[in-house]
Amino acid sequence: MNREWARAKWKTLALGVALVAAVAVVGVHAFDRSPAPTVAAPPPDFGRVPDRAWILDVGTLSDDDTHVLLAAPYTLSEYYGYGSPITTSSSIVAALGTPGPGGVGDGREVADVTLVGVDVADGSPLWHTAVGQIDQCSAPARGVVLACWSARRVAFVDSVSGEAIGSADVDFDIDDVKTAGDDVFVSGTVLPPDGRDDVRTPVLTRGTVDDTDAVYRRDFESLGHYSYAQSFPVRGLTTVGTSNTLAGPAVTRVVDSATGESLFAYAAESSSPVSSNIVRAQNGVRAGLIGTEELLDRSGATVAGVAIPSSSALTYVGARGDDSRPLFLGDGAYDAETGAELWRNPDMIIRESGGPTSAVKAVVDQTIIVTSPDTRTITGIDVTTGERRWQTPWQDAYWVREGATDGNYYVFGDYTGMHAIRAADGAVVWSLPLPAGADPREVRVGGAAGRLSIAWRDQFTVYR
Repeated sequence: MNREWARAKWKTLALGVALVAAVAVVGVHAFDRSPAPTVAAPPPDFGRVPDRAWILDVGTLSDDDTHVLLAAPYTLSEYYGYGSPITTSSSIVAALGTPGPGGVGDGREVADVTLVGVDVADGSPLWHTAVGQIDQCSAPARGVVLACWSARRVAFVDSVSGEAIGSADVDFDIDDVKTAGDDVFVSGTVLPPDGRDDVRTPVLTRGTVDDTDAVYRRDFESLGHYSYAQSFPVRGLTTVGTSNTLAGPAVTRVVDSATGESLFAYAAESSSPVSSNIVRAQNGVRAGLIGTEELLDRSGATVAGVAIPSSSALTYVGARGDDSRPLFLGDGAYDAETGAELWRNPDMIIRESGGPTSAVKAVVDQTIIVTSPDTRTITGIDVTTGERRWQTPWQDAYWVREGATDGNYYVFGDYTGMHAIRAADGAVVWSLPLPAGADPREVRVGGAAGRLSIAWRDQFTVYR
């Protein structure tokens, strides 16, 4: 088997796992090495109509006219004709590079990447830090430190000051890096001594930016030909998965992130920790539908079966990285500590031809905001009881996606523009049309260091 082909096939599997992980750790707290701002920024108020502040301009960020905006955080070693910055609760970081020869959309190779801190007030550069050739970076929602890595090297950069905090070389192929407090978790796989391409050993390390395996390194037995290790430090758990084929059933080992010790193993096509005590296991996914969805405790015992399996609502706006909020799975809510069913409401799912999917778009204070393309409505559901609090007609409910919240309002994008809805009563308090030239199919509304932003392709606009 060709080694590069096998590695490319493995990366396809690993990317899917990484995307789940990126969502599941949305509340990870990273390092806090930077000094606090001298003047505290006022809390955001998304209830008033915002004004456009600035549009990201690569020419402003760099004097090198060969530089382009790369698609951060996941596509930094290749350029496909568009890009986007990394946004956190405290900073905006752009990734710039010079693509090699080729046509637009060809995936032109980028040899070296420069990270640029962007001033949220006016879009000007705050700092420049060269990080060399990297494949992707982490994007901590509340954290400060960015971990950026290539196949066998990881670099750490303070996203507020631009300080290069540290770097490390490893002897395995990196799939993911997570930070939590002063801890760094690096996971990946390594070929066995005999060099067989179709068997890879999962590896997990815990350490610091100065020594990435200072606490431990665990090389796990490969239970199949394709393997991965994915850490969820905010949950205190790591999943190590192996499969005989990329499309076949997988065996997942659940590991205590603090010690690196295995807790249990089980068979599932898709799995991830959804709290510090509960692991979600799904089977039937590769058939196009989720046949079963179970919640397991830290011993591997099944504590609940999700009544109506669906695509999980782990991606909703306002997700937190603690266990104080229920798990929203299928048409119901489940206790994050015990897995017990709390309540069910049919408004929580959208029934589509391929099976039910989650209708949850955001959780703002004590209100779950869901949409229904069938009834063309936006509905507010009480987090505690599951009862409907209000319902607002919305013609473009099918296109409601992504967004940001300030704790009182949910701002979202749809095919027509950007809108703010009040979580308390469902009132739409303002609407703005999309910027000229924006393709509504590609528009993403979000938050950027406490401001609202709209992004599509290589356009990025911040509002105040």
